[in-house]
Amino acid sequence: SKLIHLGINAAFQNKEKEAQEYFRQAFLLNPEDKELYSLLEGYEIDGHPLLAPNRFIDQVGGPAIVWVIGIVIYFSLLGTNLDKEATLFIQCYVVFALYTWISLPLVKGLKKMKGYKYG
Repeated sequence: SKLIHLGINAAFQNKEKEAQEYFRQAFLLNPEDKELYSLLEGYEIDGHPLLAPNRFIDQVGGPAIVWVIGIVIYFSLLGTNLDKEATLFIQCYVVFALYTWISLPLVKGLKKMKGYKYG
């Protein structure tokens, strides 16, 4: 239980890697604990490299802020008569938005295909 409390404390201090390590150690001591297993799975999925754009969006302020920034950039490019650049930007933006929507199910599917287990 000490490792779990240390993990909770680290999680509240936004030290995800440290918290994940405490929870992993606690799980290794008690591999029957399904709650710890699901918590570790959540940490593993959240830290996956394919979800880096999602983490970036969260750091910027969330999807609504990124949407507003994208629209402002698009109309700014149109306002400065950079139509080709505006078209290229909106295409890249749509691909980025679609990727962030499908990336989480993609990562979960990849984890199921690999059959990843802790311990």
